[in-house]
Amino acid sequence: MNSSPQALSERLDKAVTRMSTGDKKSNEDPGETQRSEKYEVILFYKYVLIPDVKKLVDHQKDLCRDLGLLGRVLIGPEGVNGTLSGEKAKIERYTKAVESYEGKIFDGIQWKTSTSGTHPFADLQIKQVKEIVSSGGMNINPAHNPGSGGVHLSPRSFHKALAEGSREDTVIIDVRNRWEYALGHFKTKNITAVDPDTKTYSEFKQWIDRQAETFKSKKVLMYCTGGIRCETASAYLKLKGAKNVSQLQGGIHKYLDEFGSEGFFKGKNFVFDKRVALGDPKGGKTDVVGACALCREAYDVFNPGIVCTVCRDPMLICESCQKTDPFKEWHCRDHESLRGVYFTFLDRFPSDQLNLQAKKLQELWNKIGVGKKYRNKRRTLKRQIEKIHQVLKTRESVSSSNGESNSNQDSKGTCLDSSKSRSFVLRDPPCRTCGKEGCNGQCWGFWAGKNRSWKRREENEADSPQPSKKNKTRS
Repeated sequence: MNSSPQALSERLDKAVTRMSTGDKKSNEDPGETQRSEKYEVILFYKYVLIPDVKKLVDHQKDLCRDLGLLGRVLIGPEGVNGTLSGEKAKIERYTKAVESYEGKIFDGIQWKTSTSGTHPFADLQIKQVKEIVSSGGMNINPAHNPGSGGVHLSPRSFHKALAEGSREDTVIIDVRNRWEYALGHFKTKNITAVDPDTKTYSEFKQWIDRQAETFKSKKVLMYCTGGIRCETASAYLKLKGAKNVSQLQGGIHKYLDEFGSEGFFKGKNFVFDKRVALGDPKGGKTDVVGACALCREAYDVFNPGIVCTVCRDPMLICESCQKTDPFKEWHCRDHESLRGVYFTFLDRFPSDQLNLQAKKLQELWNKIGVGKKYRNKRRTLKRQIEKIHQVLKTRESVSSSNGESNSNQDSKGTCLDSSKSRSFVLRDPPCRTCGKEGCNGQCWGFWAGKNRSWKRREENEADSPQPSKKNKTRS
């Protein structure tokens, strides 16, 4: 592909509407290769008042370590939320130990099970938390108010409600994040399916605040991965005036156990471990409902190294677009307008291109409204402009000290002078998370575990979004 300054300028001018071309192929279903029974994976939660949280935390640490289990368990005054993996016999010992814990407070807990050929977790983390799933300030505690949420429907009852519902009186709401929804969701011809398009569950409260009036006269069906997010979401929706609210008991996980690919759920179920997504546990063919963010061809594989260069949200980018895109820095839907003008690794570009980026960013900044609503957008662009100017200033300083007139050099001293060469080699960028060249992206999140490296390149330290410290165990 032509990497001349003229060609790059044209791409910058068409940044927002640019679409890569080529043959786009979707990957094979990773869920198809994750059915080995070497390890069993359990997903569980229960809202129940915990009399001594620290004691339970210590008990869980000792129990999981003795059994050689890996995964995440969050424990708070309101209950427990976890997902663990281990040998089947040891998982059985774990579940029995939990069910027989002091006072049998976890009696009746629902276990969701699946399998994996390897441990899908990198380590073991048992944490004491204020909330077992971050709710964004809903102030709903199901442990204190049993029955405050929606009616729990079994997978079969939920399926029947979907089959019999009508667009006029029924809506189905996905309580998960946008990138979970992208891989798979419920689809019916006769019911309106609603995607709140949230980036985190903590944003769901704000969405309900804006949309609650819409659902007051509707029959609302809610679902998530394993059920826990629906506990607080359905209760909050009822608090805001909705009268008829139901939720899928056991979540997508239990629904797929019963109906597989023959039901109304289409695509894959996103899971927060190294498997990333699971298909039909019955072995049926899984539809590809995801799409590449660039070419829109069918694609449903999240690669840990493919994240938005601005906010580091996971993105679906097919192999063909990964190969043909010259920049190899990606932009999610929130930052599409910055495609071609906002880059994290600036030392790959010659100075004339950096000046052009700064100019176009300034033009975008001038168009943004004023006020609290636009504060973050304005700040993001302003910092990037300042960052570009700093790189240019550093180059000029280096050139002056070396007695050179040209400042078009990268941090390694490689000449990027577009006036001396009609083209230049645009190097592939380092990992967006750790800043290391050659990293495949498995340095963050559930791929890396607690020992992950968060070392970043010095020039990105101040402006890059920092790793999220929010609870990552969800169901």
